[in-house]
Amino acid sequence: MKYDRFVRVYDSTAASIIFLSKAVIDDLTRPILKCICIEESEKGEGKLLGVATDGRCMHIVDDIDKNVIETYELTTGNWEVVRRRKISGVWLARISDRDVEKLYKFDWKKVIPQGDATFKTIFEKFNIKGGNYEIQKLIRSFPEFTAFNIKYLQQLSNGQDWDVEWYGPNKSVKFTSDNMTAVIMPMRT
Repeated sequence: MKYDRFVRVYDSTAASIIFLSKAVIDDLTRPILKCICIEESEKGEGKLLGVATDGRCMHIVDDIDKNVIETYELTTGNWEVVRRRKISGVWLARISDRDVEKLYKFDWKKVIPQGDATFKTIFEKFNIKGGNYEIQKLIRSFPEFTAFNIKYLQQLSNGQDWDVEWYGPNKSVKFTSDNMTAVIMPMRT
């Protein structure tokens, strides 16, 4: 891959980019899963959205903060997550437009559950530092047994409230907080 720009995202104003980076994996055989795709948002001119997935969990930020876009000079395209560190931030490399054609394109919008949710609840002020009680409470609230890879729920540990939409057994579960969305596939039971 050839890159045309490198960016280090490291402060609290870029929480949306850090959230997106949590959904990528480090798999050289599937390069699209190492990327945050940034594209124009349907929310208006000049607004951008980001999406990233590891194949089981997808994070979306629709309407990335304008200050983040300007500070880090983010543009539409595929940004590979080159390095991710808890304290020092995320390093991104924008894949050159001619190399993007080599990547598999996926229609991420098809993954988002449509229609009315069977069950809705709120995952309140979730913070993993409080232990797994909140996770157990959430999972037990679903109408039917639903098992998750705990790492996907830990990625939502930011002290925010998450609106949760459950669409049925073995169907993806949608978590929404402000402009952030996580779509998580449960484990098959």
